[in-house]
Amino acid sequence: MEKEHLNCCQKILLAYADELDLSLEQARKLGVFLGRGMNCGEICGVLVGAQMLLGLSSGSQNDKEKSIALTQAFKEQFGAVRCGDLKAKTDNHDPVPCPVVLEQTIELLHQYIQK
Repeated sequence: MEKEHLNCCQKILLAYADELDLSLEQARKLGVFLGRGMNCGEICGVLVGAQMLLGLSSGSQNDKEKSIALTQAFKEQFGAVRCGDLKAKTDNHDPVPCPVVLEQTIELLHQYIQK
C-alpha cells in the first residue's frame, strides 16, 4: 500500500482536526490543492490552512482582526507569506524549512484560537 503524501495545508488542518470537529477526511480534502502555495508558490499553504482553522474556530466576520493579526505575526516570524519567498535564499534570509513553518505556525495559531 502506497503511503499518502500530505501537503503543508493538510498537515496543519489535521493538527487541529479533533479540536475543531473536522474529520480527517474533510481535512485531507479541504487542503488537497492548497499546498506549495496553491501549487504555484503563492500564499503559504500552512498560512492558508491556519486561516481556515481560525474561521472554523470563530465563524464570525467580527473576528477579522484576528485574521489580520495572524497574517502579520506569520510575516514577522518568517519574513514573508508567499511559499516561493519562504523557500528562496536571498541576501537577507535563508530558506525556511516547511516543517519549521508548520510547527511554529501551529504554536502561533493556538494563541489566536484561545483568545
